[in-house]
Amino acid sequence: MNDDIEELKKLMDVIINYPFGSDKPDYDRFNLSPELRCFLHYLNSEFLENVSPRCLLDSPFIWGDADKYRFLISLDYLLNSEVFKLESFNDALTTFASTNLIHWVRALYNKRVLYKVYYHSQMSYNVSRTAAVVRFCSNVFWHYNNYAIECGERKIGKISIVRKLSEALSNLFIDLFDCCIKYACNLEDLHQPEMREALNEIRMQEFKDK
Repeated sequence: MNDDIEELKKLMDVIINYPFGSDKPDYDRFNLSPELRCFLHYLNSEFLENVSPRCLLDSPFIWGDADKYRFLISLDYLLNSEVFKLESFNDALTTFASTNLIHWVRALYNKRVLYKVYYHSQMSYNVSRTAAVVRFCSNVFWHYNNYAIECGERKIGKISIVRKLSEALSNLFIDLFDCCIKYACNLEDLHQPEMREALNEIRMQEFKDK
């Protein structure tokens, strides 16, 4: 499987660089989407040693909006249940996240409904922790429509809410995915029994929600 992924990366490098007569990948020369850059970055042997190929291939580059929704809810569950250690996850996120995500509250100022969701529960967020954005995003799915009516906007579904979050926090999913990979590379938590049990619970809940 690892060899197959290495071949996939080589093929994608060729596809991107061949028209320009370049054998060495130079992604800065092209206007690649951040999601594609993230995808290509992690198709690398150093990450394959620590993270399963299935995980690396399941990246924001190929996610639909429903996948992004499930990712946020699952990540919030893992942090709340302490399967992911909050302090370690927050340290990684604060170190590597984009400015837009580090200052996520500021990014909400011009998004009336999203800011109202934050404002009415602001005491429940430790804004000194960048990881608090995960709890906020989870709450948005529950409370967005309550405040949409107050702001004179129509109610929307979870998929549209994902798009609202992506619009306000442009690198939200890339930064969180990136942090998950770095967390997995630095710790052995993903291989421990409680992690597998927690992931199974998430899958069962997703099955019930369908």
